Amino acid sequence: MIIDKQLIALQQSVTSYKDIITLLGERLYAAGYVTRQFTQQVLHREKCYPTGLKMKPYNIAMPHTDPDHVIQSSIAIASLTEPVTFYRMDHPSKPIEVTIVFVLAVKESQQQVKVIERLMNILRDQQFMKQLGQSNDENTIIEQLQYYLKRGT
Repeated sequence: MIIDKQLIALQQSVTSYKDIITLLGERLYAAGYVTRQFTQQVLHREKCYPTGLKMKPYNIAMPHTDPDHVIQSSIAIASLTEPVTFYRMDHPSKPIEVTIVFVLAVKESQQQVKVIERLMNILRDQQFMKQLGQSNDENTIIEQLQYYLKRGT
């Protein structure tokens, strides 16, 4: 699972979930990790199957799509200066204001559940999430995420 500096977008100012998914999708494409169609497929899936989650201290979203559009498994991450509206995974008709977005690009479908489970464990660490929401230091965020993902918790 690749997490590198070009895939981290901290303290972004956007006006919609489409804007942040597009920004992160373009970074994944520019890095060569996904196909040209990836971003449109993520946007379509997010509309049909929302990924917003109520978390503390920040609500998050984990947009993703089918592995057909992934060249190399990777994660693009953004923190937002102001929340944008996504819709809840557990109540798709209910809006949720999201501050942190993880766009997942997972090459093998059987790995997708494992990646989401590991991310959920990371997201439960309120100290880390607070740091992610406030940080301007991509390197620290990358180091911590890689540590979590390698150890599996």
